[in-house]
Amino acid sequence: MISVLMPVYNGERYLAEAIDSILAQTFNDFEFIIVDDGSTDGSAQIIRDYAQRDERIGFFQLASNQGISSALNRGIREARGEYIALMGHDDVCLPERLQTQFDYMKSHPHIGVLGGSLQLVDQQLTPLQVWNYPQQHALIAYRLLCRGSGFGDPATMMRRKLLIEVGGYQARPGSAEDLDLWVRLASRTRFANLPDVLMLYRRHERAISIEKGAALREEALAIKRAALRQLWHDMPEATLHRLSPLGAKFSWKESLAVKRDLKRLIEKMIASNWIEPADRQMLLEEISRHVQVESPYLYRKLRQWFRYRIRRHLSSS
Repeated sequence: MISVLMPVYNGERYLAEAIDSILAQTFNDFEFIIVDDGSTDGSAQIIRDYAQRDERIGFFQLASNQGISSALNRGIREARGEYIALMGHDDVCLPERLQTQFDYMKSHPHIGVLGGSLQLVDQQLTPLQVWNYPQQHALIAYRLLCRGSGFGDPATMMRRKLLIEVGGYQARPGSAEDLDLWVRLASRTRFANLPDVLMLYRRHERAISIEKGAALREEALAIKRAALRQLWHDMPEATLHRLSPLGAKFSWKESLAVKRDLKRLIEKMIASNWIEPADRQMLLEEISRHVQVESPYLYRKLRQWFRYRIRRHLSSS
């Protein structure tokens, strides 16, 4: 069984759409746990009305607004399913989301966290763009440390036993509790993302990612740096600043240093069971692509220089 977990705080405007999209899933073996985090609008009454009409819904209320981590942890304690699927109160699940993820998790028992692509939409559900994420565990783990998020967080499905083993979510001042969880799980399990679009991810002025944008970015950076220090205990300060996050452009000297840093980091990730030794070459190729994309001018000049030297060598031989 799947336990769909949705925390809600003052989400009345889009809440009915979110609930309806779960109740309309093609997969039926689920419970829908909705935790109201002390809402001051009409969210609680909307949830209560739905719960009275559909026995699959479990409605729980926190006496006051305690934060999303507390709401999520309450839902985990109430959950009975083998899998926990996250859901945002302002998003819309596509009808086959649960079935698609359930089938994959059943056939890949080594995967502990599974995500997918998100269709970014505006308030009226007009499509804007698709957000894709790396499918392989090693690339997801690398992004968690050095790039953006490795998952479309509200579309993830996890094995409940893993959440219990690590103590669930930890409260973060900038609402980066998902990134913190992924970092704590990275050495315990393996990650994957499906190429399928699983959810319509609504962007609006009240979205957490917009309301708390600066605090969220600051907290995410702190989590990444703490994880890097844990993996690489004697990491030089200059390396820490180069890798978290990687800069947009590098000088020639910096690009060489970044590549050396990342190659060393790969070995640290292998030693700490973040990735497997067989992942080394894939990550080296990703690093090469990444640095090249971030510094196109540098690499264009480098290629020209090599061609010039080769022509000089051939003409003199």
